[in-house]
Amino acid sequence: MAQNEMIAIVVMLASSACYALSYVLQHKGTQASIGEGVENPGVGRLVRNPTWLIGIILFGTSFLLHMVALSFGSVSVVQPLIVTELIFIPPFAAIISKATIHARDWIAILAVAAGLAVFLIVGAPTEGDEIPSPGGWVITFIVFYGICG
Repeated sequence: MAQNEMIAIVVMLASSACYALSYVLQHKGTQASIGEGVENPGVGRLVRNPTWLIGIILFGTSFLLHMVALSFGSVSVVQPLIVTELIFIPPFAAIISKATIHARDWIAILAVAAGLAVFLIVGAPTEGDEIPSPGGWVITFIVFYGICG
């Protein structure tokens, strides 16, 4: 594995952890606003909530880390790793929101990790360099719009 690819993986895992933490903080901030008796808190009230605001800042940070990861590695290596945020969310929710992680949650976490591992091992994603022919694009669009229609 190339050094740049390893950097991309580490940075993308950090990005996924930040995404997960941002979701948990935004959820906690929103719930706190709703807990104040406001059914629909609105953005103005949320912006004044430090927990929610930190979540938004972390979301932006996650996006920047995601872009850094893509600058070091190919889309086929970096993008599948975004699902690791599903692995990070339950522990963060347990720590921050005192949520309980049940056995089914741990099973789901293991399933996500196993699925990702199988995808990365069997799929062996690499950077592609082949550009489809115009005919290949036409077939792709016909199939895509046929399915959508």
